[in-house]
Amino acid sequence: MRAIVVRDGRSQRVTRALRFVRENYKWPLDVPTIARAAYMSPSTLHHDYKAVTSSSPMQYLKRIQLHEARLLMLHEDNTAAGAAHEVGYQSPSQFSREYHRLIGAPRGQHVSPLHVESASQV
Repeated sequence: MRAIVVRDGRSQRVTRALRFVRENYKWPLDVPTIARAAYMSPSTLHHDYKAVTSSSPMQYLKRIQLHEARLLMLHEDNTAAGAAHEVGYQSPSQFSREYHRLIGAPRGQHVSPLHVESASQV
């Protein structure tokens, strides 16, 4: 019974951390800030987050930022630099590197064909 309560408590705290990141991805976040929001120590957050989600809090934050930036580029015709700034990146070159790493293609190769395809369907 105790193991279930501990596991559920861990899941609730990680869920709180996930929600905090999702709601605040545009602002400078770090593990101590996320941990405070989830009422956890930074080391406990990192350990429990990884156990529940198979990624670190910062990896999740980057995925959220990159996904939101991609949506801005696709649906609002935002530039890569503009989208990067809007989702909290300070450096467009860092954004480009991480976007390429996550998506597997530079922004121009990945977004432009989708943008042209969706525009032709209108």
